[in-house]
Amino acid sequence: MNLHRLWQRTVGGFPAGFWVLWSGILVNRIGAMAFPFLSFFLISRGVSQNVAASAVSCWGIGGLSAAFLGGWSADRIGRKFTLLTGLGASALALFAIPWCQPLFLIYACAFLTGFALDFQRPAVSASVADLVPVSDRVRAYAFNYWAVNIGASIAPLIGGLLATISFHFLFSFDGTTSLLYFAIILFWFREPRRHMQGVRRSPFAAFRDRRLVLLFGLACLLTAQFFQAYSTLPLVMSQKGLNAGDFSRALVTNGVTVVLLSIPISRFLQRWSPATGLSIAAICVGTGFFLTQFAHTTTEYAAAIFIWTLGEIAMASTTPALISRIAPPGQQGVYQGSYSMSWSFGILLGPTVGGFVLQTVGERALWSGCGILGLLAAVGFWFLLRKIEVAGERISTSETEPREPALEPE
Repeated sequence: MNLHRLWQRTVGGFPAGFWVLWSGILVNRIGAMAFPFLSFFLISRGVSQNVAASAVSCWGIGGLSAAFLGGWSADRIGRKFTLLTGLGASALALFAIPWCQPLFLIYACAFLTGFALDFQRPAVSASVADLVPVSDRVRAYAFNYWAVNIGASIAPLIGGLLATISFHFLFSFDGTTSLLYFAIILFWFREPRRHMQGVRRSPFAAFRDRRLVLLFGLACLLTAQFFQAYSTLPLVMSQKGLNAGDFSRALVTNGVTVVLLSIPISRFLQRWSPATGLSIAAICVGTGFFLTQFAHTTTEYAAAIFIWTLGEIAMASTTPALISRIAPPGQQGVYQGSYSMSWSFGILLGPTVGGFVLQTVGERALWSGCGILGLLAAVGFWFLLRKIEVAGERISTSETEPREPALEPE
């Protein structure tokens, strides 16, 4: 009986539409292997490393603008249409990449793939807010994040095997999983009707809301740190005599921690206010990266990664749930898409700024700076989100959304 209750508290209570989305995410992420191997594909054709890196940048630039427009499309046209459009376009671009000969076509396909994949993601976050009651949204977003990381753990293994056979197989497999996700949404996903309520405004409406701007700015302080793990951390570890294998073994701590602890942590986070959860997340992120400067072995680096991964889990599950609370009716997609751009800014700014600090000032300044940014973000979440917390306590936990936002934008 206790196991049954635990199972119900963990996975129970979600509607069928949520599990349709979750299944599609899992299938698609298991096949999401094109991005890590895009550079290897181009180098195999004899192009330089700079040219290969430019193609990866095109992919990232496409994603930067996509979430913003995808959120607007999810509100104006529909969740299902946005999902199908993004998945269909990404499948076509992925199938086309290995057949393209001129570099500008590969760049164009890389841009389209990055755009299409991020274009549909705000529709997923908005649909979860439509389908799941407020009281269960932290757990629901944690489940989605869990599926993403399960796929991210499996995809490189499959991608490495397919790359040894043929890059055509690799890109075709990725495109096929997008088509499978497309079919799941087309045949089994029912368009939520709740988002039809409310006034449709411009895609810039979210950035006129100071609450969203506040969350966006504080999130950028943390996302810029996350991407140090993929840019400056390998450089620092190599300077201390560790190799790529040591880096991989340390970084696997991130994926394992997310897979094992996302759901249990989300259950605790449901009991806390958003300000409390995000403050703890910021402290974990800042502390983990701050302690990196004292690490010398693979195990010590893995311990630091474990600490900041706890913050990553808390942030990934709490913030979308908080955004769903403050978004006015009819603007759920716009708010989710606008906020998700903070990750794109983290990708663009984090490695650049981190590399400059590492080169000019040194490792200790870099990791100490991360600790300071984490502390500043924690203070911001704790003291500046109190109004949102009070508003959240007044929001109904039933399926029915309030007609007006509980807290008016300043």
